[in-house]
Order: sequence, then C-alpha cells, then structure tokens
Amino acid sequence: MKEKDKLIGICGVRIFDQNTLQLLNSLQKESEKQGYRLISFSGNTDDLEESDEVVGEYQLFELLKYVDLSALIILTEMIKNEKTIQKILDIGKAKNIPVFLSNK
Repeated sequence: MKEKDKLIGICGVRIFDQNTLQLLNSLQKESEKQGYRLISFSGNTDDLEESDEVVGEYQLFELLKYVDLSALIILTEMIKNEKTIQKILDIGKAKNIPVFLSNK
C-alpha cells in the first residue's frame, strides 16, 4: 500500500457472493484512482434475533475502532440487526469520519 493511500471500510454480511464482489471490485477500481483502498468487514449472519453468532459478529465489527479509516460504508440491506448497524455508526461518529449507508 502506498504511503498516501487511505482506507475505506465496508461492512456487510456474506459480502463475498458474486453480486457483491462485482460491486466491491468496481468500488476498488474507482477508489484506487483517488488514492483510496477498501478494507472489508464481513459477518456471516443477517439474523434479527440476538444469538451467540450475532454477538460474535458484533464483536468482529469492534475491530473498526483499531483501523485508521477515512470513511465507512455500511451495506444495510445485508446487515439486518439494527444494534449492529448502530454500533458501526457509533464507531464512525467516534472516529469523526463519514459513514455512508447503502442498500446496493
């Protein structure tokens, strides 16, 4: 990664399916033109109910606190748990970076 490159975090669930990969590849190409790189944070459940799996994935998104991000994109169509979405929003606010919600 070049010194000037900045990171944009993308948060979703199962983001490595074919349609989402096409979106990520397009975003990556355009981001690179502007000196940005993408970093993906992906869970595996879109469960609305609290469960051990949801709690574990909730903790995965806690890693956002420790990455020097310039912006966040939340794929809200994928993440169905409002608590998780709010947590990501709160992290973006605490980092004082723009957070974009996208439903693809």
